[in-house]
Amino acid sequence: MPRRHLFEFTDLPWFPRFLRDAMTGYLEVCYRRVLQLPPEWTDKIVSAVEATGETNVLDLCSGAGGPMLVLVPGLRQRLGPEFQIVLSDLFPNAEAQAHLANSPENGVRYEPRPIDARHWRDNPPGVRTIVGGFHHFRPEPARQILAAAVQQRRAICVFEVAEHSWVGVLSSLTIPIMVLLLTPLVRPLRWPALVFTYLVPILPLLITWDGFVSQLRTYTPEEMRRLVQSLGTTDYHWDLGTIKVQKAPIKFPYLVGWPGKPSETPTR
Repeated sequence: MPRRHLFEFTDLPWFPRFLRDAMTGYLEVCYRRVLQLPPEWTDKIVSAVEATGETNVLDLCSGAGGPMLVLVPGLRQRLGPEFQIVLSDLFPNAEAQAHLANSPENGVRYEPRPIDARHWRDNPPGVRTIVGGFHHFRPEPARQILAAAVQQRRAICVFEVAEHSWVGVLSSLTIPIMVLLLTPLVRPLRWPALVFTYLVPILPLLITWDGFVSQLRTYTPEEMRRLVQSLGTTDYHWDLGTIKVQKAPIKFPYLVGWPGKPSETPTR
C-alpha cells in the first residue's frame, strides 16, 4: 500500500484553534487511557541521552503533550529529577501550556513560542523527540528534520503511533466511538469539546479523518531508511525498525539517531 500524503485538519493554518485544541486534547487522553505505549521508547530515549550527555529533551510536534507526557515518569525515574522535558509545537496548545504551568509536575514545561521542527536555530538544546508527529511531514521536510539533527550534532528520536498497513487503516473505524467515550475525560474540559462532540458531532468526523490519514502518511522502516541514506552522513549512528504494541496486532515504526561511529541501520 503506497504512502499517501493527504491533508490533516490539524495541519491547516486556518483551522480554528478551539477545534485543534479539542482534537489534541482527545489524543492526549487516548494516549494516557487507551494505548499501551511501548516501554522500548523510554529505553531508546535514555540511550540517546546517555550517548550525548544531554540534560534535557525538546519534544517537537507536541500538541497537547500526548504520548510524551506518558513517558515523563519513566524518563525522570531513569534520568533523575533534574532532567528537563520541554514540549513544543508549531501551533502551541494554550490549554496544555496553562495546565503544565499550574501542575505540580516539576521538570516539564511548554515552550510558548511556535517551534518549527524543520528549523532549530535559537531553539532550546537537548535531545529532539517527535512522538506521533513525523508523518505530518512530506519526504523533503522530513529529510530536513533529520539533516538538522546531523548538522547540529543532536540526537533525535522519532516514534510513530500508527502503522502504514491495512490493519492500521481499518483500526481508524473505531475512532468515532472512542471520541464519544473519551471526550468527558479531557482536562481541562471546555464547552466546545462537548458541543461539537455530542450536539453538533463535528469532532468525531474530524478526528476520524485525521486518524485515517495518519495511517496512510506514516513512513515505513524502509522509507525511513531511504531518508537516512539520502543524508550521506558517515559519522552518525542510526537505529530504525518497528516495535510490537502489546495486546494489539500492529507495530509502531521508530527511528533513532545520534552522533557517533558509523553503523548499520537495522530494520527489526
